[in-house]
Amino acid sequence: DNGRGRVEIRSYYEKKSKEVVVKVKDNGPGLQEEFLDKIFQPFFTMKLGGTGLGLSICERIIHQHHGKIEAKNGENQGMLFTIKFPIVNHEG
Repeated sequence: DNGRGRVEIRSYYEKKSKEVVVKVKDNGPGLQEEFLDKIFQPFFTMKLGGTGLGLSICERIIHQHHGKIEAKNGENQGMLFTIKFPIVNHEG
């Protein structure tokens, strides 16, 4: 790993729920459980010099497209973000 961060992105169509799912996983230190429900709040940050706006803006954009996002700690390390967008059929 050489001390370098790693991000994996996976996407697929979930036929049962008719959603496109995007999973973003990293190999960072993860987040303490008590902070998981706060990471989408504006101005919440764990980074020195961070603004705390990135994830709140992402969440707002996803919601504007009728999607949803959730975050949890990875199984061994890092964070796992799951983003889901409904498939919309625009016939006509």
